[in-house]
Amino acid sequence: MALPERLSAVLFDMDGVIINSIDKHVIAWEQMFRDEDVIIDGHEIKLREGEKAPFTFRNVARQYGVEFTDSDVDRLVEKKRSIYRSLGGVTVYPPIFRILDHLRKSGIKTALVTGSSITNMFVALTGEDLARFDLVLTAEDYTHGKPEPEPYLKAVELLTLEKSGVAVVENAPLGVQAARAAGLFCIAVGSTLAREDLKAADLYVEDHEELEKLLTGGLV
Repeated sequence: MALPERLSAVLFDMDGVIINSIDKHVIAWEQMFRDEDVIIDGHEIKLREGEKAPFTFRNVARQYGVEFTDSDVDRLVEKKRSIYRSLGGVTVYPPIFRILDHLRKSGIKTALVTGSSITNMFVALTGEDLARFDLVLTAEDYTHGKPEPEPYLKAVELLTLEKSGVAVVENAPLGVQAARAAGLFCIAVGSTLAREDLKAADLYVEDHEELEKLLTGGLV
């Protein structure tokens, strides 16, 4: 399947799409849960990537038969975020800025739409980096996170877009589900999960190099 014929905007998830942060998130979640005597499978974190952290916490905990109070959830989610921010080593995937520059020169709008907090966003992205996007939405900017369509619907509304010309770039099932629920074309990049985990997307690319070729190689 090809891109929308008249592409007007590309909306990007952040973790695993813009920045190579997923393994660090997995480490942080594993350490936080381990301190609570819960041993988790990091693959579950990758599958749930994109939703707001408190939902990830509760959903993963329940899979292991553990319940926490609301105050515990708030405290432990912040602990996880603190661990993540302490790890360092998170960088932007090399092709991303070239892709963003190409899209802007082509008159195509871009947005960053993430389920991460604003503080986590600044672990790897500077104000100058974020200025490359026409719009940035973090977990604080909407009520119902991925897999609900609200984050992407809000981006479409704020950028005054027609859905038929919008493509979303995601790397996890919940993000793909959110994009499709919003009625948007979805490209899945296999940066953190296998093709079979992302089969609900309209189009699949193996890595960021293939994504760059797709979005800058004459197909836009």
